[in-house]
Amino acid sequence: KNHGPKVKIGSITRNSSLDLIDFKVRSEKKKIYDAMAVASILHNSSGLDTSKDMVLPADAFLNFLSHYQGEIFMPDDAKKLIDQHEPHPELKRRHLLSFEGFTRYLMDRENDAVINDPIDEEAMDSPLAHYYIASSHNTYLTGHQLKGQSSVELYRQILLSGCRCVELDCWNGDDGFPIIYHGHTLTTKISFREVIIAINKSA
Repeated sequence: KNHGPKVKIGSITRNSSLDLIDFKVRSEKKKIYDAMAVASILHNSSGLDTSKDMVLPADAFLNFLSHYQGEIFMPDDAKKLIDQHEPHPELKRRHLLSFEGFTRYLMDRENDAVINDPIDEEAMDSPLAHYYIASSHNTYLTGHQLKGQSSVELYRQILLSGCRCVELDCWNGDDGFPIIYHGHTLTTKISFREVIIAINKSA
């Protein structure tokens, strides 16, 4: 166990001057970026050669489920999950979970942070703060909030992923038509009309 001082890495979504002078900060961020990149394997279809990667035995997987996920599972339950999520036939037969199989388990819809229970509309009379609302801040930005690119496409992607509250920073355009961008910054500008069309098609 590492008892050394914790490395302060700041926000992983912001560029920082620390990245240029502190190797530990840069190294810790890279670990996070690499993990996020590998976790996207199901969406970019890159895949992994699971036969060459480290694997997780059923008993170790069960320990993870019990101690870190708070699940109450028996050994056979862990084996069933491996059988369900492990893509490599030989590893599946031996009840071993590859990194790709582990990622498939973590990203399964059954592991969503919010359980999609049926809504009882008659019980929807509590203060607004008592409800979870999928919302988006600076929806139009693809990156840096001071000099990044703005995109109409992000509204479509965010809405189709389940978000129900998006942000439109509206400003007067030079041609008299409204535009959207992060005001008083170097971010690029997009058409308000195009954003509204995208919202109408995707919401």
